[in-house]
Amino acid sequence: MLACAGVFGLLALAATGDARAQTAPAASQTQRAQVPATRSEITLSFAPVVARTAPAVVNVYALKSAPRSNPFFDDPFFRRFFGGGQGGDGPGLGGPERMQRSLGSGVIVDPSGLVVTNHHVIQGGDQIRIALNDKREFD
Repeated sequence: MLACAGVFGLLALAATGDARAQTAPAASQTQRAQVPATRSEITLSFAPVVARTAPAVVNVYALKSAPRSNPFFDDPFFRRFFGGGQGGDGPGLGGPERMQRSLGSGVIVDPSGLVVTNHHVIQGGDQIRIALNDKREFD
């Protein structure tokens, strides 16, 4: 059964190979027309693309307040001696909040200033700042 499927597959491949061989010269002729004729026509640099698109690429900064935590205070032994536990009068588990910063990139997709970026960059952000290529910043 498997051998029959293999034979039919080879026959189908051979039949399509003949059709490709007949149409191949037309495709290669159009390809030859696109090949640069002189060395000066060949450009292997992305510099023109970067120069044209760089103004649309922005930096995205986000600030988020996060509670200060210490992994040792998750242990009941440490909580007993340093506060927050059974009978300990230490400094406690909490503390002042810290500012968590994130940085990502985005792209301006609309003349009105609509920026597309990844969600994890701005998720939960209290303050979001966009920095443009020309050093201007927007909140």
